[in-house]
Amino acid sequence: MMQRRRFLAFAIAALCLLPMIVAAAQGLELESELKGSCEGFSYVLPCFSGSSEDVDGINGRLRAVAENGLQECFPELAYVQDGAEVTYTITRNDERYLCVLLQAWSQETLSGERAFTFARDGIYAGQNVSLAQVLGLESETGTEELDHVVYGLIWETVRKESENMDRGFLDGLTLDSVIASLDPQWDFRLEETGNIVFMIQPGEIAAEMEGMLEFPFMPEELVDAMK
Repeated sequence: MMQRRRFLAFAIAALCLLPMIVAAAQGLELESELKGSCEGFSYVLPCFSGSSEDVDGINGRLRAVAENGLQECFPELAYVQDGAEVTYTITRNDERYLCVLLQAWSQETLSGERAFTFARDGIYAGQNVSLAQVLGLESETGTEELDHVVYGLIWETVRKESENMDRGFLDGLTLDSVIASLDPQWDFRLEETGNIVFMIQPGEIAAEMEGMLEFPFMPEELVDAMK
């Protein structure tokens, strides 16, 4: 009886620890943060522990962004009189992808977002990957068709929400308005749920007071829409 109780106690303890062990094995661990000021921005970006092809590539890319890439990420904030602050949120972190969402704040207002999606395995390990690479549609034809599908799905959502007055969209919006406001290959983030969330910056197709506009889709929805 005593041995049985010990076995049960051990089994329960192992089950409790299993999620933490799996998480540690799959996701990257934050080692420190990159902090400083550059190009009129003050920033805090993540730096991950370990030394491997993917970790080295990810840390190197984020360091390059911190040192001379923030103005490219947020050109509209480059000349803000009081400066801008860039912080981050990790929206996905597993054995396949790491997604770091950079958020720019000006006068304590969220003014823009830019996501970096990194592959953790395969031929793109450590690289910032595009939407087509995430979905395995890297050919030029596949990329163009994918862009067309994304624009169409977002425009359908915008048109329906405009009719229902769910958001403060600008007057006179057309499909071309959506196309001009978004690059589907890079203006997205990945979430732990599996969603791909496309992001349109404040003021592009809706009043700035509406903030960031987000359009989530499952990968299957995008692939199926191409058939």
